[in-house]
Amino acid sequence: MRGNIRIRRQNQSPVAMPFTSLVIQLARFGDLVQTARLMRSLSGPGASVHLACDASLAGLAGILYPEATIHPVRAHGGRQSPGELLAANAAAFEAIRAAEPDAVYNLNFSGLNFALASMFDEDVVHGYFTHAGQRLKDPWPEVGFRLSSRRPQAPCNLVDLWAHFAENPIAPEAVFPGAVLESPETREPGNSGGLGVVLAGRHSRRSLPAEVLAPIAAAALEGATSRSGQDGAKAYLLGTNAEKPLAKAFLRAASPRLAQRVEDRTGSMDLAGLASFLRGLDLVLTPDTGTMHLAAALGTPVMACFLSSAWAWETGPYGTGHLVWQSAPPCAPCLEAQECPNELTCLEPFTAPKFLKNVAAAAAGREVRGDELPESLLLLRGSQDGFGQTYDVLAGQDPYAAERAALHREIAMLRGVVLKSDAPPLNDQLTRLMFREQDWMLPPWRDRA
Repeated sequence: MRGNIRIRRQNQSPVAMPFTSLVIQLARFGDLVQTARLMRSLSGPGASVHLACDASLAGLAGILYPEATIHPVRAHGGRQSPGELLAANAAAFEAIRAAEPDAVYNLNFSGLNFALASMFDEDVVHGYFTHAGQRLKDPWPEVGFRLSSRRPQAPCNLVDLWAHFAENPIAPEAVFPGAVLESPETREPGNSGGLGVVLAGRHSRRSLPAEVLAPIAAAALEGATSRSGQDGAKAYLLGTNAEKPLAKAFLRAASPRLAQRVEDRTGSMDLAGLASFLRGLDLVLTPDTGTMHLAAALGTPVMACFLSSAWAWETGPYGTGHLVWQSAPPCAPCLEAQECPNELTCLEPFTAPKFLKNVAAAAAGREVRGDELPESLLLLRGSQDGFGQTYDVLAGQDPYAAERAALHREIAMLRGVVLKSDAPPLNDQLTRLMFREQDWMLPPWRDRA
């Protein structure tokens, strides 16, 4: 049964009952934030929403999704056998089973996810499910897996991929507030502003080294404070205790003028404290990280630097107005699991002579000179349409724009969204990617979205 209310007939009299959903999201920090559109689509009058997430993120989940019942599951941290992991989660699994969900949304293709989802009848499980001992995908996530083989043309943000596991998700613009660059007239009293600098993510190749990051931070701080009117605003270094060595390297690489305005906050905040702190910043300079997604969720403007395997059209900040500097050499996006054969060519655009000047301009809300930027660097600004997240190219040339637009229009139609688009039709190669013979030759699985 779909929707937020189901009707059960007892003696021919309709009785309205609450509809209960369970979302299984056992991945990490950023993935939890990126589940927002699905979670909010399932919430509403008459709805009961449960969320199974990693125990270390339960506090943050409660902040992000106060309407949901949170079930902490031990999914990460420690080397345990599958049997030990299941034993450690026995009580959590029993509490989840007791929720008796009418629909289960299994978002991760992992063993623990399948173990949890297999407690329920496969007919109520959406996304990834088990049938006769086989791990299978519904048609919509199968499309997502196919598109991942053509990442340069990636047309679907992960937030939207998960949101469309459900029927009729809420409008993209209703998920997060858009990014608003503060000015002295709009700033709330007591808001000191400043620049948050996220030092690194889980994958080091996606992050800028300190000697590259420090001058970019100086330029971003200059631009952000010129707009906000906060001349004495600081740059705050953000990260866990693991990033403390990076903070020291950043300070060594910083100019004396910047170093005087830097405050090291690494390891000083839990996730709830981080959320509160991000709300007061003018701008967050970051690689592709969970902190980036949290800032976007709060409406704090993001300026992200994407390189290596980070690809904005897949995992860029969700919402309107956020900025992404996307390094896009011919080899991008790569796989972080493989060694780079090109000596990190994707890092070079961030050291180009006039790049810093344009960082300051972008942070201040001024026009960027595309002719001053390397050919392999794009400046993107977040926007949205009826299906989900898109990006406008403010500077640079995107060689995959036409193919991506065609795929975006096509997958929107698969989910019942008709977009006004002047994109060309799918070429033969992309048609073969989207539609396979087994889609109609083999008995089809029911798409339960």
